[in-house]
Amino acid sequence: MSNLSCKLLLVDSDVADAELAGDLLRQSFPHCELVTVTDAVAFAEQLSLGGFAAAVSELALGWASGTDVLTAIADRYPETVTVLFAKSLPPNVKDLQSASVPSAILKKDEAGFLKLADTVGSGLCGAQASECHPETERRPSTPGGKTPAEPNSDQTVKPVLSTEPGQPSPEHLYLLRRKAAEAFLRWKIADRNRAGEGHSKKSGKPPEKEARMLKEDFDITWDEKRELYELDVQLALLNARYLQTKEASPIDPDSYLAQAEKVSIKKKQIALKYRKIRDRFDAKWRQSMKD
Repeated sequence: MSNLSCKLLLVDSDVADAELAGDLLRQSFPHCELVTVTDAVAFAEQLSLGGFAAAVSELALGWASGTDVLTAIADRYPETVTVLFAKSLPPNVKDLQSASVPSAILKKDEAGFLKLADTVGSGLCGAQASECHPETERRPSTPGGKTPAEPNSDQTVKPVLSTEPGQPSPEHLYLLRRKAAEAFLRWKIADRNRAGEGHSKKSGKPPEKEARMLKEDFDITWDEKRELYELDVQLALLNARYLQTKEASPIDPDSYLAQAEKVSIKKKQIALKYRKIRDRFDAKWRQSMKD
């Protein structure tokens, strides 16, 4: 059930882009109400209602500029966090970055999708809107200090490093980034599908075949990232113990070096394993282009 004290506004005239960004925001902030508008009339209605903790807008809307939209929101509701999330950044982006509106500027590419939820969450934290933190930040603790599994997720990461109260847990940050990358992948595939036969002729293979290959490439990449991430967290825990920041009794130097070396060797083994997987995939991709 949505928390009516936490409302998010998404303004984007491209229905496909709005759907993908909306999915990401809903997954990241399930306790917030998300309102999506795609036209001027709907925006005018929401502007009059107000009550938004954060507003995200595309720059090119067709009926207005995203900067004007966010400025109108900030003028009437100064506490609202404003994020410009655009396919193409404006020429005066440096001037906008030095201004108070928007609060943040992201390009609508892979890096932008990865940063969107974190950027909104950071802005809300700065505005002291505690109800709007991403999902894991609001979860109650469970017996043994374990974090509940992420709902509707193909994979979950076991918590291996505790965090300070009110801060996102490491496993949540990993899952959030994977969800953001999945949203970008869907956007990328949908964008190529919209290109239709023109793209098919250019690439030499049907869009549906390329979509399957892109998804397989994505899974390989993020399987490797997950394994490396878990080792990075283990190393962070060792560092914390060595610096006496997380444990009452620190780890001795010899034991620290031995365990850190084991992590380093494991990372090299994982890199080698996925290099072989990647080589097989690349060969499969090249063969698919010939078929």
